[in-house]
Amino acid sequence: MTIEPRPPENLSHTYLFDEGCVKTWLTETTNKLISLYAMDDMEKMVDEQRRAIKTVTQYPLNEIDVREKFGEQARKEALKILEEERKNYVEFKSPYIKNVLEQVIKRLRNLVYAVDEKGKPFKLQIIIEKVPFSGKGGEGSPSMRDDTYVLDHDYQRLEQIALVRGRLAELTDYVAYFNEELSELWKEASSLGSLEYVRKEEKKDAKT
Repeated sequence: MTIEPRPPENLSHTYLFDEGCVKTWLTETTNKLISLYAMDDMEKMVDEQRRAIKTVTQYPLNEIDVREKFGEQARKEALKILEEERKNYVEFKSPYIKNVLEQVIKRLRNLVYAVDEKGKPFKLQIIIEKVPFSGKGGEGSPSMRDDTYVLDHDYQRLEQIALVRGRLAELTDYVAYFNEELSELWKEASSLGSLEYVRKEEKKDAKT
């Protein structure tokens, strides 16, 4: 005896991934399962006594004993149901997810590649450069800050890349439940959005 997963069309990201909502649901579902397991156990006891032609006795567990006996089992089953609901929900949302990933890939392809003077395409790098700004640093020297850009100080393009990459953040919780097709699209989008950082003075590369 168990509890059926909730229909995916009745769920939302908040219900399935928000820490507070998940904690509340797990507590409530665990308690329901404990009651179901105790009821099933009681029915088995009664059935066994009747088959043995014995007097039916009172079920011997109080509330604390029931939790001790079935608590761990109920918690595991509740977590199993939650995982099934998440999987079903992501499958239900897969057309939307696929559309988002394909849009992100298309936009990033246009944004993260440029063509050099010889007509050869190359992937952009994010340049980090120390530049002075108003104010004084130590011992009267000018204050310095990191300036970040792509190409020839193309700040707008860098901002557009960041905005498109931000759409992937909407899907992060779903990645573990992707089917093969969505997983491949996710890898492609993530790879496109991952640009090298290059410090102009030192020319040291690091991955984002």
